[in-house]
Amino acid sequence: MIFSVLMVVVTLFYLVVLELSKNTIVGWIIACVLCAAAIIGRHELVRHGVYAKRYGFALWAGFLVLIVVNYIVTAPPLKRLPAVDNKNPEITEVIQITQGELTGVYNEDKTVRVYAGIPYAEAPVGELRFKEPQKHSGWEGVKKCDKFGPMAMQTRTAPFMDSLMHMKKQ
Repeated sequence: MIFSVLMVVVTLFYLVVLELSKNTIVGWIIACVLCAAAIIGRHELVRHGVYAKRYGFALWAGFLVLIVVNYIVTAPPLKRLPAVDNKNPEITEVIQITQGELTGVYNEDKTVRVYAGIPYAEAPVGELRFKEPQKHSGWEGVKKCDKFGPMAMQTRTAPFMDSLMHMKKQ
């Protein structure tokens, strides 16, 4: 009985974390299925008379590992913002820059050409971590520059913490 109650309480807490982190509904469904499977699995072990504490620990460990994987897999997708607000913006002519050819989009009244998300430096990963920015090596073909790139590295809290801070301000 204690196992089942604790499993439900942990699952409810986990569902709150999923909601605050803006994970997909699939994550909710998987969490509920995992909770039910753990409770049913323990019940079946007890019913057959083979339950031991190590099985309880194994059920908890498996449950916790799977909800962490679930949290990561069902995280909200990275959304790249469009460069202009108008629907189906007209694409600009191809232009040439040092790294290669690219196109952008026009604003609604075609008074401004917008080229968003142009990579000017290599990603700071691997050997480039904590080094001076390196010039981007370029790309093949024509690059579509109609959406802003990922946000620059800076202090930012996780969606979970953002949600809590937003609740605090209200």
